[in-house]
Amino acid sequence: MNTPVSVHLKDIIFTFNGTPLFDRFSLALEGGKCTCLLGQSGCGKSTLLGLISGNVSLHFDGKIDFSPTQQANHISWMAQDDLLLPWLSVRDNVLLGAKLRFEVTPTLVENLTATLRLSPLNFPVECVNG
Repeated sequence: MNTPVSVHLKDIIFTFNGTPLFDRFSLALEGGKCTCLLGQSGCGKSTLLGLISGNVSLHFDGKIDFSPTQQANHISWMAQDDLLLPWLSVRDNVLLGAKLRFEVTPTLVENLTATLRLSPLNFPVECVNG
């Protein structure tokens, strides 16, 4: 059985367009509990979730730890809109459900790559054609 994952943010510093959004922000989210983020538009709720989910386009200082660490890949995030995750490749967006269910195999990846006829490095923005 999987142990619920706790998330600990410590001294997070994040600036958006030159404006400090988080300045030494710390938070502990206890595994197995429901947590609600409330705040006005633009206060950083979605950014905070992006940091926790590993959005590599968000550069920050500080530390984010998951406990137990072996369960850290069980963290997922559903955006407010049901869109593709722009920081994941097209292939990784398609495989996201299988990844969360621990069903990704080399054969699945090979078949998907052949079917999509895309490089594993293609991102959604590169595939838009009007």
